[in-house]
Formats: sequence, C-alpha cells, structure tokens
Amino acid sequence: ASIVQNLGKRMHAASKKFHSRVVMIWLVDRSVSMKDDQAAIREQLWEMDQRFREEGTGRLRQSVVAFGKRPNVILKPVEDVQKVMEAFDRIKSSEPGTPENVNAALIYCTKLFKNTRGIKKVVVLVDDDSGDDNELTEEAIKALKNSGTTLYVINRESPFQETEGYENYSYTDMSGEQFKGTG
Repeated sequence: ASIVQNLGKRMHAASKKFHSRVVMIWLVDRSVSMKDDQAAIREQLWEMDQRFREEGTGRLRQSVVAFGKRPNVILKPVEDVQKVMEAFDRIKSSEPGTPENVNAALIYCTKLFKNTRGIKKVVVLVDDDSGDDNELTEEAIKALKNSGTTLYVINRESPFQETEGYENYSYTDMSGEQFKGTG
C-alpha cells in the first residue's frame, strides 16, 4: 500500500509540473505468480485516484498493458479509475513456462506515445523477476531515455531487500553512451 501511495504522490507532483498532462502505463507481468500482486495493486487504485483528485490535480490518465511472451494493451488511457480496476481483472495469466519478455514490453510501451509532446509519460512495471530477454536491456534503457519516459518498478520483496529504496547508478553501454541517475 505504501508503495502505491508513494507513486500517487509522485504522479501528483508530475501532474502539477505538466499541467495535468500525465499518462501512466501499468505494465503488468501476466504470469500466474503475479495474481496476488495484481489484486493488491488493484485495491489501491481507487484510493490513489481519490487523493489525486482531492489535491486538485484532476484525474490521472492510466493505461494497462500486460506482457508475457509479447505485450498487449488491455486498456488505452482513460481517466475513469473504475475502468482501470476492471482492466486489472481482465489480465489473463499466461501458461507456466511462458517467457517473460520484460525489456521488449518496455520498448513497446515507449512507442505507444512516441508522437506526443508536453505529456509526462510514466511506465509502472509490476513484475516479480528480471525477465527472459536480458539481451534487450541496453535497447530498453535507450528507448526509455530517448522517449522521455519515466520508469517505476514494483517488484516482489525478497530476503535481505528493502521494500523501497533509491540508489544512484552509472551505466555505459557497448557504444560508449553513458546513463546516470537514481533508480
């Protein structure tokens, strides 16, 4: 719950800066192991949306994309939180053993709004592992950077890990391009 509340605060701040022009894409792993996490996030959506409107920011436009082997749009951006909650209910689990191509899904999401300007684009990745297409990690990082898309990750807690934390990073890809920031 605290993670979704924190996310709501961040979306509120972004919405003020971008004059209520924020699109948030929930990018959800459709594996069977994620059903409980999907339900937990779904339960927090109403509260996050209510707080967002109470603070005078208007309604947050949200979209839902589910992924396994391939990503697909479950819901295009809407302001109606009830439709977002229903979209979470429509996510069908993939068969056990189905690849989880998280990087391909991230790249896909950066292309959804590639021709938009003046809109804050946010992807919230809801996953429980690192995925099966690590060879696309550099391409996914570049796509996020080049499209101006902010990425937040909600990942399952594991032993010896904080439930929430931030760490500075510096990364140089094979072509020598450097990426720095906090994640």
